[in-house]
Amino acid sequence: LVISREPAKGGNPEAAGRALADAFAAGWFGLAQLDHALRQFIARVNLLSRVAPELEIPRFDGTALRRTMTRAFHGLTLMKEAQATDLRPAFSAHLDPAQRGFLDELLPPTLRWMDGKTVKLTYAEVADEASDEAPSGPEASVRLTECFSLREHPRIAEGRLAVQLILLAPDQKRLATTPDFPAWRLKSYPTMRAPLRAKFASFPWP
Repeated sequence: LVISREPAKGGNPEAAGRALADAFAAGWFGLAQLDHALRQFIARVNLLSRVAPELEIPRFDGTALRRTMTRAFHGLTLMKEAQATDLRPAFSAHLDPAQRGFLDELLPPTLRWMDGKTVKLTYAEVADEASDEAPSGPEASVRLTECFSLREHPRIAEGRLAVQLILLAPDQKRLATTPDFPAWRLKSYPTMRAPLRAKFASFPWP
């Protein structure tokens, strides 16, 4: 017969955090705090570790993710506490200040665009295992009409990665994706010019 229950006191806070991290890894509960921004941070870190190995950026592999979750859940004992905690400090602590500076410089979350604008960069979220395929740059959705003044295709990571431009029509529908806009303009755009002129006559189609 159970008369009453209360949480255990005086336990090991690191062990408690590790238990919650293991429970999350096993799929016992979800984390709304592990949002798009944090997943993009993980993707950027893992990509930078591949394209700039000389920086010795530690990857977010399975072990590192579990260690990060253990750090985030330090001293917590309840699932609802884990689900309410702010995960960002624990993930940020995966890198030292210098490494975070390199991340923001080489793989930024946004790209400078025309007329002082910025466009959002979306990095591919891939499995933590190393891939034999060459790393690819992030995607950026831009209107085709804003690209005609480009003389060089945008690149990041000191020129090591080309941004994958998702070219949009004026109605925001996707027209094409290219890692080399000048080449795309020469080879593919001429076949699209007439239909675009007919459909969007108020826009320039050089």
